[in-house]
Amino acid sequence: MRALRTFTDQFGRERKRGEEWLYTSADSETIIPSVNEEVVGEVSLVTLGPREYCVLENPVDDATGRPQPGGRKLVRGECRFFLKPGERLGQVQNVLVLGAEEMLQVMALEPFEDVDTTTGARVVRRPGTRWTITGPREYLPPLEVKVIGKHVAPIKVEAMNLYVFPHQISLAAWLAVAVVVLAIMLN
Repeated sequence: MRALRTFTDQFGRERKRGEEWLYTSADSETIIPSVNEEVVGEVSLVTLGPREYCVLENPVDDATGRPQPGGRKLVRGECRFFLKPGERLGQVQNVLVLGAEEMLQVMALEPFEDVDTTTGARVVRRPGTRWTITGPREYLPPLEVKVIGKHVAPIKVEAMNLYVFPHQISLAAWLAVAVVVLAIMLN
């Protein structure tokens, strides 16, 4: 809806001329626009499954009800919502599910505070910083992170729960590990 002039709507809210808002079934079963407002369009319900997420562009601040131009907000499912006036829906994506033998290489795009997955310590990530996320786990990349690649361990000894990724060690150490693993497998 859009206000054609400043007025107080049927729910007692003051609407300024040009202001846009959304009516849902939570407000009323039916809405009959007054002479002070016009219907801008209908909005479809966005539904996210339990392993889906999306990025909202220009999200509306829940406290003020005003859009935040240039802002972004990460929304994880399972949920259902309507886009508010001014918001844009980014692509709906699946949460990354990593097996025990899988690893992600990620890079910080903006500075932010993170929790190290191996030690649990708080870490400040600076732009350009790269690190790895290892499985098994689900990973939802924060807005400040770009996933560079997904890798599968070329050396696996599942009986020992050992997975070696060449990105984590030098080439010489990688070859030494390969020799040791082959010796273990032959015995």
